[in-house]
Amino acid sequence: MLEPEQSTPSGLRRHRFMGRSIDLPAELTQAQLDGRACIRCAAEYQRMRPVEAWSELSSQLFECVEAIACVVRG
Repeated sequence: MLEPEQSTPSGLRRHRFMGRSIDLPAELTQAQLDGRACIRCAAEYQRMRPVEAWSELSSQLFECVEAIACVVRG
């Protein structure tokens, strides 16, 4: 589970995870942060793939496999 570290004025939320800090959009829901929903469109019942990231957070964040459908939903 990620814990917010601080908010940034640009609409990003900084989180600490595994000793590192990353910035995520402030409007992500708990379902998105928990890996139950796409971080781009918030869909929960779509085929998902891990988000490529520089930290172990990629094992927790997911995005839709079908990018075009994701953009339409978003």
